[in-house]
Order: sequence, then structure tokens, then C-alpha cells
Amino acid sequence: MPEEEKSYNPSVNRDIIDTTINEEPEEETTEENNEETTQESAEEAKSIAEKMINDMVTTLKTKQNDFNKTISEMKTTKPAVDVYESEEYVLVKLDIPRVNKEDITINTNGNSLEIITNFPEEEICDELKAIKKERCSGTTKNIIVLPAEIDTNKVEASFKEQVLTITLYKPESSKTAVEIN
Repeated sequence: MPEEEKSYNPSVNRDIIDTTINEEPEEETTEENNEETTQESAEEAKSIAEKMINDMVTTLKTKQNDFNKTISEMKTTKPAVDVYESEEYVLVKLDIPRVNKEDITINTNGNSLEIITNFPEEEICDELKAIKKERCSGTTKNIIVLPAEIDTNKVEASFKEQVLTITLYKPESSKTAVEIN
């Protein structure tokens, strides 16, 4: 039997050769699959990145448009305001063109002033198209934080030559003499 163990068995060798030959194409296929998978993964990652960038750009454009609209509204719908203070009162002046005093409402509380203005809508003929429109129309509300407490029962207002002037008097300080025992 020892001779049989050493003998050459062609079927065993053929299986080894066949196995080796069959394994080589599988390795190439695996490498090709790996390359394809890598390319697909890269394309998928690129697609996801492009979508994220597009979403960010869209969001930024939307936010910029909202911001521009807010700035535009602030510039065109709020009357110019000046606030002055003395020991006795606070003086507020606003430029409010194109309105009558009936179009203005003034509300006060201890430390703020609210001014609501109704600007008229201008009727333009249908043939005209607005190229630029900066003048106010509709209702605007200004809330002004005052530099001091005011007496809401002592407020005066006048409207002359398109300037609203509001005088808000400060409360009289109530000094009380304290007797020392």
C-alpha cells in the first residue's frame, strides 16, 4: 500500500487544476463587482451631496428673499421717527405724508407708544404697470419704547404739515417729607 499512496492519481490533479481554473474567473468577476459597487456607491454619494447642496441653496435663497422683503417693508412702511426727552416730558415726531389725522390712531401705556396709520390705496389705471413702488399703502404699526415712564392721562398730539407731534408727560414725582422721630 505504501506504493499506492505515492502513485499518481490524474483525477485528483485534474480536480485541482479545474478548481484553480474555475476560481480565476470568479476572482475577476468579484473584482469587477467591487469596482461596479464602488462606482455605484460613489455616484450615490455624489447624488446625495448634490441634493443636499441644492436643498441648502434653495433654503438660503428663500431666507434671503424673506430677509429682503422684511428690510424692504421696514424701509418703506414705517414713518421716520424722532424721540426727544426732557425732565418733564418725552417728545415724539413722525413724518406721515398722504394721510389725514383721522387715519392715525395713537395708543399709550406706561412705557411705550403705539401709532397705527392707514395709508390710502392709490388707484392707478389698469394700463399702467408698477415698475417701482416705495410709497406706503395699507396699515402700518409703529411701537416706540419710551425712555421713561409716562402719565397716560397727560398726552397731547397734533398733526400739522404732515408731521405728527406727540408730547407725553412724565408723572409728577410725589415727594413726601418724612418726619424724623
